[in-house]
Amino acid sequence: MYREGRIPYISDVNKNCLKKVLWYISGASKKNKKLLILINGVPGAGKAAVAQSVVYEANKNGKANAVYISGNGPLIEVL
Repeated sequence: MYREGRIPYISDVNKNCLKKVLWYISGASKKNKKLLILINGVPGAGKAAVAQSVVYEANKNGKANAVYISGNGPLIEVL
């Protein structure tokens, strides 16, 4: 798949994932709904980068309360 060019660059995947997540956030916001987004994938896939970008983008206008939780301990404690 790599030799045939069918694997997108991670940055492209992150950009597409970020756009999709922000789209969901925007839709939930318009409907005055809360949203829980879980991102999974193999190590190094860019999950943390996408999550941090989502929190930054969602909070930069001061209207959202986006939080990024990483690791089993903090996640279990919150849930």
